[in-house]
Amino acid sequence: MTELSTRDPSPPIGLGVHAVLELVSRDGASEELAVDIVPDAAADIDAGLLGVGAPLAKAVLGKRAGSSTPYTAGDLTAIRVLRVTWADEEAARLSAARRQEAIDRTTRAVAKTAAETFASTFEGKWGGYNPDGMEHWDKFEENK
Repeated sequence: MTELSTRDPSPPIGLGVHAVLELVSRDGASEELAVDIVPDAAADIDAGLLGVGAPLAKAVLGKRAGSSTPYTAGDLTAIRVLRVTWADEEAARLSAARRQEAIDRTTRAVAKTAAETFASTFEGKWGGYNPDGMEHWDKFEENK
C-alpha cells in the first residue's frame, strides 16, 4: 500500500476515498452527502460508509472533484462530485468489526433459541429435556 504522503491529493472516486457529493433532484433542489467508499462487507450508510457495489457508488466510481453524472433514483436526476480525499481506513475496519460482532451475537441467539425449542419439545423414552438448565448461554453472552 502506498503511503499517504505519496498519494494523489485528489484521487478519483474508488475504494478508500472520502467523497462529498451533491445529490440533485428533479425540482433542482440539492443536498450534500459525505461518504467513504468501502468494501461492501464494511458498508454502513448510517455511519457514512458506502459499499463499492451500491448503485450510488457505481455511478460515481472513477469520477473526480468537479465532475457530475446523471443518476436516476427516486426524484434524483444527477450527482455532482464536490470533493474527493483519501478516507480514514480505520472507520471501515471498525464498521466491519461491528458487523461481524452483530453476526456472531445473532448466531449465538439463534443457536440458543433452537436448543430451547428442542429441549422444550423433545420427549424420549428416558424422559424429556429441561430447558431451565440453559442459563450458562446468557452468561457467555454477558462475558463478551
